[in-house]
Amino acid sequence: SKFINNTAWNDGAIDCYFTEDAHMYNSTFENNVANATGGALYMTGLHGVIQDCNFTANKATNGSAIMYYPDAVIAIGQTRANITRCNFEDNEASGYSTLWLQSSHSIVKLCNFTNNKAKHAGGIYVAIDGVTITKSSFTGNNATGGNGGAIYSTPITDGVSNTDCTISECNFTSNYAAANGGALCTDSENVTVDASS
Repeated sequence: SKFINNTAWNDGAIDCYFTEDAHMYNSTFENNVANATGGALYMTGLHGVIQDCNFTANKATNGSAIMYYPDAVIAIGQTRANITRCNFEDNEASGYSTLWLQSSHSIVKLCNFTNNKAKHAGGIYVAIDGVTITKSSFTGNNATGGNGGAIYSTPITDGVSNTDCTISECNFTSNYAAANGGALCTDSENVTVDASS
């Protein structure tokens, strides 16, 4: 499927609101605009799968390509998002991140983040426990006014005292942050970086 040049106040192309299972495969999201959150895609619910999709030149205030927010289920840690073999390129958020993850037990695997920019977290914003980012590449991403050129991990959710995040076998090249952490910035207690460069 292709979602091109769509516009909304929230969720420029697709809004999956309290969906128990949302699966998206082999889709293109390009030049979609949201004035608030989710330039291309906004998801709330129990389980989301996004595989072999391309997100290019989407824009939003927060979460320019995808915003996955599981609402109250965060507190009991039963939500999860699996994002695999996706490309994120030239997305722009005036607030936070190309990909905003506020869903526990989520996995980002075999993805490419290239030339994305946001005020904070040019690539991924991690705001919940139990997120794994693996075998992915981050090139030329930009936190234009804050922290984490590629990834920013910080506990912002009510009731969450720290953020457990594992980053493994990832490559970081030519990312930039105006404040802290050109590649990665974290103020979480438990972040593991393994076999990455």
